[in-house]
Amino acid sequence: MTFQFKNLDGGELQGYAKRVYGPVYALQSCGVVDDERDIIFLDLGGHGDLAPGRGECPTYYNLLWQGMAVAFEGYDALQRSGDGVTLIFTITKFVVPPELAQMTEEIKAALVAASQCYWNGRYKRELLFDVRFNS
Repeated sequence: MTFQFKNLDGGELQGYAKRVYGPVYALQSCGVVDDERDIIFLDLGGHGDLAPGRGECPTYYNLLWQGMAVAFEGYDALQRSGDGVTLIFTITKFVVPPELAQMTEEIKAALVAASQCYWNGRYKRELLFDVRFNS
């Protein structure tokens, strides 16, 4: 899997906005792209950086998989340890279109790789990464 963090221009954002599924709070101007496999990771905004117990909504995401939107949402938190900083990304909802159901495990693996690339790009550093599927 070859994902690249990328700043998205206005034309790209408009094109992607037409293809997303689920709530869009603030489509972020950066994402992760794997051109070879036609996979795009998009952050649709939300409040996933706040603890779920506060009653805030999660952050919403899409993984555009060969033209179809895989919607997911979750919360992220940074945790410091002796090894460095770990980003804990808890996915609380994960919706795969029925047409892609047979590829769920492959999609999950791509989601983990894409989200790690995204967060490393956002923080401009290599983070330790822990993805938890609670859906």
